[in-house]
Amino acid sequence: MWANDLERKEGKILGTINNEPRHVNTIRRGQRIEISEGQISEWMYMRAGKIVGNHTMRPLLKRMPPQEAARYQAMLAEP
Repeated sequence: MWANDLERKEGKILGTINNEPRHVNTIRRGQRIEISEGQISEWMYMRAGKIVGNHTMRPLLKRMPPQEAARYQAMLAEP
């Protein structure tokens, strides 16, 4: 699941769930939650119009049709 609108406040990381969780039924999209650093396994942000992070997508590029993979690779700051 992904969270956005992240902030650090009083030593805590807070975020808003940005998708419908598939395997967890105790939270919902749009819900504001506290996130511990140990729960973060992936991250991404935009810098100068390019994606930084999103490392789990990179192995998927090899399985995509070449045109689709090229389109996503062009969006990455560090292909």
